[in-house]
Amino acid sequence: SPTHFKVKAQVRVCEMWTANCMDEVCEGSTNPERSFVMGWPTCNFVATFSSEEIKDKWLALINGWTNEGKEKDDPKTIPLKIFAKDVGNCAYAKTLAVNNSDSTNDVIQMALQQFGISGYVKDHRLWVSSCKDDPPYPLIGHEFPFSIKMSHIRDSGNSPGGHGGGLGREPMSPTDCPEVLLLDQCLPPDTQCQFILKPNKVVLEPLSIIGKLY
Repeated sequence: SPTHFKVKAQVRVCEMWTANCMDEVCEGSTNPERSFVMGWPTCNFVATFSSEEIKDKWLALINGWTNEGKEKDDPKTIPLKIFAKDVGNCAYAKTLAVNNSDSTNDVIQMALQQFGISGYVKDHRLWVSSCKDDPPYPLIGHEFPFSIKMSHIRDSGNSPGGHGGGLGREPMSPTDCPEVLLLDQCLPPDTQCQFILKPNKVVLEPLSIIGKLY
């Protein structure tokens, strides 16, 4: 209501991101001059403001907080294992050194080089599988895989029965589990977060197909 507010989420500013890909996040119409994408691990939202000036102030403020939070990150770089699927006869998996400011597109570029795959970043998609019971979901390109991985490790360690001691305990710090630098081996296999590189299969529009037939 206009006079009551409810806290929906508490987010580490170091794990936040912003972008301009409103069309990929919101199905409805948005005002690009007064909006931007604001997200954090596993979430993307379109934030719309009453004026372009207010939007610009919030965007600068959030980006400033995010950069300040990343400066305090420890560690700032982690090994990230990338699995390749349906991308030819390349090696099954490669481990990359990913820092906290590398975007998804940056990681795809690094993975293509490591796998020896020719092609462009836009021709591939990085998918995330965070639980054996949930299907993998594709990343858009602006997200921070570092933040997704670290958030998953903290959340898994802080869940009931996890290494974090369950509810009521502070979220697990990276230094609480040294194996975080060894691809979250401190977690059970069925809760480990995996990143999968796949071809970006674009479905051609019917008119485009018809046009190529003539």
